[in-house]
Amino acid sequence: MRKIKFFSLFIFLISCSQNDFDILILNGSIIDGSGKSSYHGDIGIKDGLIIEIGDLSDKTGQSIINAKDLIVSPGFIDSHTHAIRGIFNVPTAESSLLQGVTTLTDGNDGTSPFPIDAHYKKITNTKISPNWAVFVGQGTVRQEIMGLDNREATKKEISQMKDMIKDAMQDGALGISTGLFYVPGNFSSTEEIIELSKIVSDYGGIYISHMRDEAAEIIKSINETINIGIQAKIPVQITHHKIIGKKNWGSSIETLALIDEARSNNIQVSIDQYPYTASQTSIRALIPQWAQAGGRSELLKRINDPEIRKILIQGIVEKILFDRGGGDPKNVFISKNTWDTSMEGKNLADLCIDSNLEPTPENAALIV
Repeated sequence: MRKIKFFSLFIFLISCSQNDFDILILNGSIIDGSGKSSYHGDIGIKDGLIIEIGDLSDKTGQSIINAKDLIVSPGFIDSHTHAIRGIFNVPTAESSLLQGVTTLTDGNDGTSPFPIDAHYKKITNTKISPNWAVFVGQGTVRQEIMGLDNREATKKEISQMKDMIKDAMQDGALGISTGLFYVPGNFSSTEEIIELSKIVSDYGGIYISHMRDEAAEIIKSINETINIGIQAKIPVQITHHKIIGKKNWGSSIETLALIDEARSNNIQVSIDQYPYTASQTSIRALIPQWAQAGGRSELLKRINDPEIRKILIQGIVEKILFDRGGGDPKNVFISKNTWDTSMEGKNLADLCIDSNLEPTPENAALIV
C-alpha cells in the first residue's frame, strides 16, 4: 500500500511540473499600465513573475482563471496613505487589496517612521499582504534635531538633518515628504527644504508635499513647490491638490495653469487629488501654527495668557470661517477622540450646544 501511495504522489508531481505556468489567466481585457488602449489576451505567470502575454490558449497552467468580460491590470499603487496607523493591527489590508490596490506608501505630509531601516524590518517581520514603501518625513527629521522651535535652522542643524536624510535614502526611502502646513514643517524656510531635497535628488528620490497653504495663499505655495523642484533638481508631487475656502474657489484655474506651464518647460511636477469635498486631519489644523511652537506645554501657556488667548481665539475663528472650518462650525466633525469617545461623530456646533453655548465661530473656537 505504501508503494502505491508513493507512486501516485510521484505521478502527481510530474504532471504539475509539466504545466507551462503556475497561473494562467485567459480571455481577459488587459490594461497593462503603459498608456496603450486595452487589448484582449492571456497572461502566463510562473514563480511569481509574468512570463508571457498573448494567445496562450494552447498552454497549460496549474491554476487557470477565466477572465472573460473582466479587466486584468497591474495592481494599483496608492501614492498617499496613512496606513501605518493600522497596518500592524490589520496586516492583510483587505480594504486596499479588495479595491485592487497592491502597493501602499506612507511617510507622507512630513511625518514618517525613523530610522527607515528599523521600520522596514518591522514591516517584514509583520508579514503584511500589500507591497510597502515609505518616504522620509522632513518634519520628523526637523523635530529630531530642532524640536518644535519656530526659527530658521543653523548651518550645523541643516548638516545634521542632511545626514539623517542620507541615512533614510540609503535605507530605501522613496524620497522626502513635507507638511509645510503643519508644525514643525511650517517653520522651515524654502531654502532649508531645497538643501534637504538636494540630498534626496542625489539618490534618485522624489519630493512630495502637503503645501504650506491650500487656501488664500495657494498660488504662492504652488510657486514655492515648483521652485523647490527646480532648485533641488528633483521631481515634485503636489499632494491632494485642492482649494480650501469658498472665496478661493476657482483658483484652480490658475494653479493648474502654473503646473501645465512648468511641465511644458520640462519641469517634473505632478499632482494627486481625492474625489470628495472634505478633508481629514488633526483638530490642530484650526490652531495657528505660531501658537503650537514649542509643543503642548508652550501652547497651554499661551492659552492661559489673557492677551495671547484673544489673538489665538481670533486666529481659530478665521480658520473656521475662511480655511479648514468650511465657513461654519457645523462643517467640522470629530471622527476620532481617544480621550472622550462621546465626541466622535459630532461637529463643533453640536459640541457648542452640549456646552450650552450658541454654535457661533467664536464659541466653537473656545471648544477647540
